[in-house]
Amino acid sequence: MTCATYVDGVWSTGETDFDGGEVSNLDCALVAVTVDGSPYWITSRSFDGKIGGDPDIRHSFSTAEAMISVGTDVIGLTDADFNPVFGGNVETLTLTGSSVEIRIE
Repeated sequence: MTCATYVDGVWSTGETDFDGGEVSNLDCALVAVTVDGSPYWITSRSFDGKIGGDPDIRHSFSTAEAMISVGTDVIGLTDADFNPVFGGNVETLTLTGSSVEIRIE
C-alpha cells in the first residue's frame, strides 16, 4: 500500500505492509486505510499527531479515529518523543475508498 513518508523534513511517497494492523514502514507519516467501510488516516510508530483539529492520527486500524474527507485540514505531527516535526495543511483532493490524492503544505 502507498503512504506519504516524511524523512528529514521532506514529504514523499513510499510503500508499506501491515503487521498486526500497524504500518510496517516507519517512514510513513500518513496512510489511508478503510475501517468498516469508512476512510481513516493512520501513521507509523515513528509519528504521533492530530489532523483536522481534535482527532489523533492513530497507529492501528483498530484505533483509527482521524476520518478522511475531501477538503483541507490542519495537521500537526510529532516524533515518537512528541517533539514537533511538521505543522501545516493536508488537502485531500480526491477520495475513493482508501485511495486518496493529497497535497501537503
